[in-house]
Amino acid sequence: MVNVVNVEITLDNFKRAFGRAPSQEEIAMMMKLKALKQEKQINTGNTGSVMERSKKCQDIALARGREKKKQKTQVKISPQAMKVNKMLNYGLSEEEIADVLDKNVLAIRNCMYRYRLPRESVVLDDSFVHHSELSGL
Repeated sequence: MVNVVNVEITLDNFKRAFGRAPSQEEIAMMMKLKALKQEKQINTGNTGSVMERSKKCQDIALARGREKKKQKTQVKISPQAMKVNKMLNYGLSEEEIADVLDKNVLAIRNCMYRYRLPRESVVLDDSFVHHSELSGL
């Protein structure tokens, strides 16, 4: 068996260097070296069994996913989208909402798609306030 240290080993490099295909033991050693290198990049440490290290990697990935998911809990929406969201939460259908707002059903669906309605927590965006509404104050 050949002992190789601090060299990036791939099957092609091995074949070029030694002029033969690696044995099963050598392939196993290359796979272990690759796993150790990946663990050092993730900073999981080198303690415990393979299953424990794998579990650590999974926990790290899940934690990163949760952080990304928690970033946007409240979404800023337009006044029309606020009305559509409230009506959807009251149980009205798309056609009923279109009739109440005197809009096209397609406009209501586009609004629902754009803001992913219905939602639980939404905030009215100040940039949608019209000048005519401000003049009445």
